[in-house]
Order: sequence, then C-alpha cells, then structure tokens
Amino acid sequence: MTMREEILKGVRSVSPLPAVAARLAVLMRDRDVEIGTLVEAVQYDPGITARVIALANSARFGAGRQILTLKDSLVRIGLDELYRLVFFSSLAPVIRHPVEGYDLAIGQLWRHCVATGLAAEAVSEYHGNATGGGVAFTAGLLHDVGKLVMDSLSEDYFKQIEQKADQDDKPFDEAEREILGIDHTEAGAMVLEQWDFPAEMVDVVRWHHQPEKAAISPHLTSVVHVADMVAMMMGVGVGRDALGYRASPESLAAAGLNRQDVEVVALRMLGKLEAIEKKFKENGQ
Repeated sequence: MTMREEILKGVRSVSPLPAVAARLAVLMRDRDVEIGTLVEAVQYDPGITARVIALANSARFGAGRQILTLKDSLVRIGLDELYRLVFFSSLAPVIRHPVEGYDLAIGQLWRHCVATGLAAEAVSEYHGNATGGGVAFTAGLLHDVGKLVMDSLSEDYFKQIEQKADQDDKPFDEAEREILGIDHTEAGAMVLEQWDFPAEMVDVVRWHHQPEKAAISPHLTSVVHVADMVAMMMGVGVGRDALGYRASPESLAAAGLNRQDVEVVALRMLGKLEAIEKKFKENGQ
C-alpha cells in the first residue's frame, strides 16, 4: 500500500460531522435562506439550541426583552453568528488535540484554525466584501483539517518532507506531494467531501496554499490564504511547516488589502482570539 493509499484510508475513517453542522454546510451559501429552514436544521440538537438562545440573550446583542424561542433567537443573532457558533462548537473537540507530526502541541492547531477563521472574517468584512463573515470564518476554521489525517504518518516522513522543502527551497505542501503523493490540502478537501460540504468550501480548503488554482471560489480562497498567512505571521499556532509557505501577492490584491490593512486585520484577529480564549478558560474548557 502506497502512502497516498494509506492516507486515503485515514480520510475514510474520520468521524462524521454532527448532523446539524452538515445540514448548515449545505444552507450556508444561501443568504436568502428562510428562518423556518434554519430552525428545522437546528432544533433537534439541544446543545446547539441552548447556545443559540443564550447568545441571543447575551449583553452582546443588547439584551432587551428576554427571548425564549429558537426562531426569535435566530432573528436576533443572524446567519453569520449561527454559522460561527455551530461550526466552532462542532469542530473544537476535533481539532484541540496535539498534532505531533506538524509539531503542534495540544490546542495549537485549534488556535491556528480559529485565528485563521477570525482573520478571514475580518478580511471579508474589511472593505464590505460580498462574502459573508460567517462563511469566511468557517472556511478559515476548516482550512487545515487535513493535518488531522496526515498526523498518522511516522516522524520519519515529516523529516523527509522538511528536508525536501529546505534543500530544494520548495513550499512545504509541494514537498508533501512529492514525498507522499498527496498533501494536507487535498486530504482536507476529501474530508469535507466526506462530510458533504458544498463544492465551494471544498475548493477553498483544497487550494488555500495555491489560491490561483481555485476554480469555484477564487475570492474566498484568496481571503483564506491571506488570513492563514496573517495567523502565521503573528505566530499563532505555528508548527514545523510555518515558514515553508509563500504568500501570494495576487491574493492580497484580490482581497482588496494593502500592508497597512493587513496590520489592522491582524490586530482585530488577535483581539477576538484573546476574548475567545478567555471565555474558554472561564468555562474550564
């Protein structure tokens, strides 16, 4: 069995995403989706329902009259907050464990994925781009999910990849493909296909290191590419491959940002990340 075949076997063994997240993955690209459809997708998950209602009644949304129903809660918080809450809750348990192959200690992949999601959200909203902040956050949160599959490789393979990237001055993902016949972006795209995510999101995860190759979601892919680079630039959840990628100037232009804008995005991301981490510590998570 080749290493590629071994990794594909690992993809097939990945646990399924919770049903509510899988359903919302299909609905999330429709900005005109009806509230009743969203209620139907969420209402049978008591944990998510409780979080949505609690969020709607929080000081963040101005409190006001107390809301007791899921429908009224969704009207108050909006689509982007719903997507952010559901995917954050669904993926946090999956990506919080150590990913030793990439030299990521416990919680570091989670930090990097959340940071990339927050940066993608900030990039998307910075110039009022059409891509919804919740969709951008989810794409950023998911971008490195393939590393969970690749982590099953032995340390020897990662050393070979690292050496190949250093000696030949290649991006880390290109060295992965040459050594293994597959890289973490392709593995991640396959995981999303297995979870029945829309083709647009699969495209983003597949090409987030080579955004010029994205055929379905070129703008969103550029946004996530820039966000990933911002998270790495700020040293959030970086591992052995952190310095092995090259930023795409074209993606920066496609996202409508200059260097000064990137600094603003980075500061926004760090502020939100700090708030999220504080909340997790307060909840003992």
